[in-house]
Amino acid sequence: MRTAKLKAVLLAVALVLATAACGTSRADTVPSDHTASATCPSVRAGGWQRWANRVHMTVFCPTWLPIYIDGVIGGDLNTAASPGRFWQVHFVWRSDDFSQLIHIVFEGYAPGTWPRTCGGVPCYGGRDGTETLGGHTVTWYTRNRGSSTGHIAAAFRDRGNTYVVSLHVIDPYTAATAKATVARIVKGLVPVQPAAA
Repeated sequence: MRTAKLKAVLLAVALVLATAACGTSRADTVPSDHTASATCPSVRAGGWQRWANRVHMTVFCPTWLPIYIDGVIGGDLNTAASPGRFWQVHFVWRSDDFSQLIHIVFEGYAPGTWPRTCGGVPCYGGRDGTETLGGHTVTWYTRNRGSSTGHIAAAFRDRGNTYVVSLHVIDPYTAATAKATVARIVKGLVPVQPAAA
C-alpha cells in the first residue's frame, strides 16, 4: 500500500516537473507571448506578402501570437494554406504528450463568398456579440463547423472582404482565455497589400 502511494506521489511530481520544463500553461492562463510590433515582423513579412500577392487581396499579418506559434507561412508550424477567393492559413502546435494543442486559423473571404456554408448550414454560428478591436468591428462566433469546429472565432470586414481569426478551445485554453487570445491577435493585425501586377 505504501509503495503504491509513493509511486502515485512520484508520478504527480514528475508530471508537474515535466509541465514546468516544457513551459506550458494550464487551462486558466494564456500562454506566454511573442511581443507585438507596429509592422509585420521581419520573420513573417515575406511570407505574408507572397500570400497577399497569391490571393490578390489585402491580408492581415499578426504582429502578436501565442508562444510556440511563429506565424511564418511555409514554416514548420504552418499546416495548411489554401489560396483562392476564399482562403485559409492554419498554424498548429501540440505538446509532446498530446495533452495541449494550439490551433489558429486565419481566413479571408472575397465579396460574395461570405457567409460560407458547411454541410448546408453556416460554418460560423453562435453569434456572441460585437466589439471594436484594433479599429475593426468584430463579430464573435462560438459554435463553428468545418476547419473551425471547437473554435472561438472573430470575424470583421475590411474594404468589402471578410476576415476571420479563430482559435481552438482546448487545453491550454478555456473559452475565456481563447477569446482573450483571439482578441489580442486581432488588435495586433497589420494590413499587407498585394503588390501591383
